[in-house]
Amino acid sequence: MASTYSNLKIQLMTTGENSTTWGNVTNVNLGTALEEAIAGSADVAFSSANVTLTLTDTNSTQTARNMRLNLTGTATAGFNLVVPAIEKAYIVNNATDGTITVKNATGTGIAVPTGKTMWVYNTGVNVVDGTNYLTSLTLGTVLAVTSGGTGSNLTTYCNLQANVSGILPTANGGTGSNLATYCNLQSNVSGVLPIANGGTGANTASAARTALGATTVGGNVFTLANPGAITFPQFNADNTVSALDAASFRTAIGAGTGTVTSVAGTGSVNGLTLTGTVSSSGSLTLGGSVTSVNASATVNGDLIGYRNIPRSTTSVTASTVDVGKVIAVTAGITIPNSTFAAGDAVSIYNDSASSITITAGVTTLRLAGTTTTGNRTLAARGMATVWFNSATEAIISGAGVT
Repeated sequence: MASTYSNLKIQLMTTGENSTTWGNVTNVNLGTALEEAIAGSADVAFSSANVTLTLTDTNSTQTARNMRLNLTGTATAGFNLVVPAIEKAYIVNNATDGTITVKNATGTGIAVPTGKTMWVYNTGVNVVDGTNYLTSLTLGTVLAVTSGGTGSNLTTYCNLQANVSGILPTANGGTGSNLATYCNLQSNVSGVLPIANGGTGANTASAARTALGATTVGGNVFTLANPGAITFPQFNADNTVSALDAASFRTAIGAGTGTVTSVAGTGSVNGLTLTGTVSSSGSLTLGGSVTSVNASATVNGDLIGYRNIPRSTTSVTASTVDVGKVIAVTAGITIPNSTFAAGDAVSIYNDSASSITITAGVTTLRLAGTTTTGNRTLAARGMATVWFNSATEAIISGAGVT
């Protein structure tokens, strides 16, 4: 019986095969096939087209078996390296001039950017990242901005808990000021921080309580005699800080537009627009005209509902969008089961000159004032209301219902 071959094309001899040359086969298995799979490196040349690697039944050298694949040549537009659909790890070095996606003939793959080396794993179905988690990472040199860093020493730049004895230059990711003084806003500022160093040129405590005539009401709440003189910090895209007066600050934040999610106490605001869900932890008083409230809004858990009775366009089966509305139909309609909630109500108007059937899809449809259940007939131009005692029980009443 002839030899068979593993996924990596290691030759598997049968009993009695190659009786005088089995040692040679074993040497090739160990010295070529396994060595390539464990530590081998092979070049793969691109020429503005996809490249497909295959494995054949031989234990002699094969590119697709190697651990490291060094991609060379031209691939400016970006092409695929198609590897055999077997479970195998690869170290892929992309030395071409374009992005190469490593994948099987089907399934998803991993894009290796030009000039980068990646560890990938072929599951036999998809090619995925070889690793996606590191418990720690130590950089031997500063990570460049082009590689996702800041170009500065991250330990010095980010460790704001530690005091910075000197000035960190802007070129190294700083502001040109002492970060401890600049960032530690919890501490009192005993002197004036110049505008050039990120300050306002004034002692902020004095500016808040004396220049503005501030009176403490409680905690951090103040009554200001001159609120128009307040300045607010603005953090710019280039990491600098500038000051805005009150009017400019209101403009910058949208002049009070947005969503109010919680209001405590009472009060009024001219021109306040409330959107989304408005909740109140105390008493909320709205003066003037309320121009728009969704019909599904609630007050103390109850639906606000409609000031009129809207006409529904439903024609076959009633649904929750019909709650509080009149369904005008010219043919039969079904009341479904386990759709409506207790307390829901819909009305049905027979807008035709002949009787129609109201089908009881709901478990129990009772005729009000009787013990009768089941389908109901609604006479020509008749009108009925269906009120739900539960999701599976409804009561129907009206003119023309039998």
